[in-house]
Amino acid sequence: MQPYMHEALDMIQHKIARILNGDPYYEDSWVDVIGYAQLALDRIREDTENRKTIEAFQKWVEQDGSTTVTDTVTTEFNSR
Repeated sequence: MQPYMHEALDMIQHKIARILNGDPYYEDSWVDVIGYAQLALDRIREDTENRKTIEAFQKWVEQDGSTTVTDTVTTEFNSR
């Protein structure tokens, strides 16, 4: 699991605790739960799109016979 996923879940858990122990009709808490989940989802979609782009680039480079650039790009992406 990526750090941003942990952070989103931690914040969602925090907001749920506030709902359970505070005013369950306080709309901002519910909006925040949705917001943290949406941020994680947006990042997941971005990561998925980036992986698809890298895979397509890898195939293109492999056809050319060079892997140096591909290895560098893949290493940088995976280090995020």
